[in-house]
Amino acid sequence: MSNVKAALQNSPLFAHASDQMLETVLRQSDQQTFEVGELIMNEGDPCDCVLVVLEGRLVVMVRRDWGEERILTEINQGELAGEVEVLSGDYCMADVRAFENTRVLYLSRQHFEQLLQVHPEAWDDISRMARKHTCRLLVTRHLNHLFGTGKMKISDPLLRLKAEQEWLNFEQEVLHTME
Repeated sequence: MSNVKAALQNSPLFAHASDQMLETVLRQSDQQTFEVGELIMNEGDPCDCVLVVLEGRLVVMVRRDWGEERILTEINQGELAGEVEVLSGDYCMADVRAFENTRVLYLSRQHFEQLLQVHPEAWDDISRMARKHTCRLLVTRHLNHLFGTGKMKISDPLLRLKAEQEWLNFEQEVLHTME
C-alpha cells in the first residue's frame, strides 16, 4: 500500500492530499493490471474515467495516414491518462496501451471532479498537462494530415523510407520547439 501511496503523491492530483484522503481514494476506486501491449483506451470510444499510473508505464499511440502507429508520449508512474477527455467531455482522442506490465487506478468522472473541488491547487498542474497533451496530439495530427498522405504515392521503398524519416524528424523538431 505504501508504494501505491507514493505513486499517488507523485501525481499532481494528489500531491497535496492527506494520507486519510489517499486511503479513501484507494478504497473507493478500482485498480487493474495490464500486460505489455494491451489496449487500455481506444480512440473514438467514450471516456468516463481518469487513469493514474501506479506501477509501470503507458504510451499514447497515434496512427499515421499510411497506417503506421507511433508513440506520441509516455505516461509514467503518478501521471494521468484520460484527463483531457474527462475535462472536455470528449471521446478518447488516441489509443493508450501498456508499454510494460502496468497497474492503474481508475477514477470515475465524478470522483475526479470531486477531487479537483477538494484540491483546487491541483487544477493548474492538471490543466497545464492537459493543454500540453492536447497540443502535441493536434500538432501531430495536423502535420500528418498535411504531409502524411503524399508518402503513399512514393513507389520506391527506400525513397519512401527516407521521406518518412525526414517527416518524423520534422515532426519531432516542431514538438520539441513547442515544449
